[in-house]
Amino acid sequence: RVEIARRLLGLGLKPHDHRQIVLDGLESRNVAMIDLLASAGVSFDASSVPAQSLTDDLAPHLIPKYLRPNETTYVGNEACTLQEIFGVLTPDHDGCEGTRGPLWLHFVVTGNVRMMELMIKNGADLSLWSMVHDMRTGDGRPFNAMDVAVRRKDTRMAAFLRRAGAPAGIWRASSRGRRQPQATP
Repeated sequence: RVEIARRLLGLGLKPHDHRQIVLDGLESRNVAMIDLLASAGVSFDASSVPAQSLTDDLAPHLIPKYLRPNETTYVGNEACTLQEIFGVLTPDHDGCEGTRGPLWLHFVVTGNVRMMELMIKNGADLSLWSMVHDMRTGDGRPFNAMDVAVRRKDTRMAAFLRRAGAPAGIWRASSRGRRQPQATP
């Protein structure tokens, strides 16, 4: 397929639906295809690459060549993943819009220590935090990587984050009405 795509692009074919081409390129799991598409002007960045596409075989190629660890994206494999982790779904919820955060946070949410090592090597800022929509109150609540690891009961990830210098969790402090973080991700 790569040779066919290379030939078509060489004959002047211009990709039109970039989003679908990105998804098809990622689905192929072929790094040569991804590089070919990128050389033809298809953009592989945090806005076009769904975090759940960052598999162990593709992420090392895409980062740092096309993606940066601190770019903002939707994290988790499903839109309501973070609401489920933090227990803020209501029985009558009508769906979630997804939670945005730094790209590296996706690997904390999925418990992938190996990919977190890659993200840290490439400049992941573990002091960044994000907001999850609390469907019970209608407000956004801050959380960080350590909060995710603790709520998931992922002791391996929590230990890794501590060794990497990640700050302590902020979820509990914010839910008791204490001062929330001032910086935004």
